[in-house]
Amino acid sequence: MNPFVRFTATGKIFPNKFLTVAYDAKFIYIYSGKGKIEINGKTYPLDNGTLCYIPSGNSYFPFISETSSSRFSVINFDLSTEFCNCTNIFYPVRAEEYNPSLAILSHTNCEIEMFRAPFVCQKAFFVEELISSAVSEFDKKTKYCGEISASYLKCAILNLAEFKSDKTHTLFSKIEKYICANYATVTSDSQIAKALNYHPYHINRVLKEHCGITLHKYVVKYRIKVACQLLCNTNLKINEIAKRVGYENQNQFSNIFSKEIGISPTKYREMNLFF
Repeated sequence: MNPFVRFTATGKIFPNKFLTVAYDAKFIYIYSGKGKIEINGKTYPLDNGTLCYIPSGNSYFPFISETSSSRFSVINFDLSTEFCNCTNIFYPVRAEEYNPSLAILSHTNCEIEMFRAPFVCQKAFFVEELISSAVSEFDKKTKYCGEISASYLKCAILNLAEFKSDKTHTLFSKIEKYICANYATVTSDSQIAKALNYHPYHINRVLKEHCGITLHKYVVKYRIKVACQLLCNTNLKINEIAKRVGYENQNQFSNIFSKEIGISPTKYREMNLFF
């Protein structure tokens, strides 16, 4: 998939005052604000983090309450570069004025099935940064702004596809492997999310689905698991073990260890001394 970005905009209130139809595909992402959108006769709520996907030929009528904090972005695009020579903006028209012969139907044969029809994804915070970057890059109007914008958009599309699929175990495996290799140097959720090219919200969502805990909690548990192994199978001092599993402060390590295991590191070693 190689999307082509044709137009982007950011605003506070939708200009649509009637049921409209677009000639190319459209993302509408709500950063803040509340409202609703009607797509093909079905109404969906709009809230912070809502992402709407509307391919060409589908009718829609969005409304968001105009407040000082309301804000959204729109991206008009094709799902392929087949029509990239056509750079003119295709403004949406009233439903009764729509001419099907003018539509760019890049979605009909899309390799990702979910993008062949419109959808609304609530709490899509994991693509917010990618959507924002796609809009920002396109607005720069530099020589390669379209290509850079399209690369961000492609990442957003692929993240959405994985989010909607039942194959999140693939991402969960990536999270496990990353933490296994970097548990001692992890400092934040954002560090892991950036390394895996996902939003921290999405990473946490996948972890909660698989093991019912947050990313931070998972890292803590993994560190304590390694600490237990070191306490049982090495003669390293407590402060050395603390540093090996990511804690510079021995007191902090001991407090966290006691909270997780129920006894102090020293007591745990005494009970499980094998070397």
